[in-house]
Amino acid sequence: MAHRLAERDLRLDDPRRIPYDAYLAMTEEEAAAVEDGFNTLWRPVYLNMLQERRLDWLLVCGEEVIVTSNEMELPSPEEVERLAQERNCIPFIVSQPAEIEESGWHSTHSPGDAYPTLAVVVEGVGVGLALISDFDTGSPCCFFDLDQ
Repeated sequence: MAHRLAERDLRLDDPRRIPYDAYLAMTEEEAAAVEDGFNTLWRPVYLNMLQERRLDWLLVCGEEVIVTSNEMELPSPEEVERLAQERNCIPFIVSQPAEIEESGWHSTHSPGDAYPTLAVVVEGVGVGLALISDFDTGSPCCFFDLDQ
């Protein structure tokens, strides 16, 4: 057991160097530690690379970036597995963090109930109109008061 722990600790020095077959033989806890090690040591580096190259994601296998894309569609699990097996290295996919878009919430007549809303300002020459609309998809119609 001590030998295995020493081996694991050495591997965590750079998780990219761990052979894929060794990774597959790990316990869930060991595999999670490897992934955490990669995220701590290398994810910031690859996120920076995504920004510089304007990419949506990249696939690292070993110490090499082997696939990149500026489209959100990731490679299939079968393709990732094939690449990992061919190269005998752990595949790490690094993608842009999801952007969280928030909108205001509008209360309804029911206590504790609200809908997300979108504020829209329409401006013309000498005329302006501010609207707040909710996304209540249960409503068959949407009415605007043009006098306000």
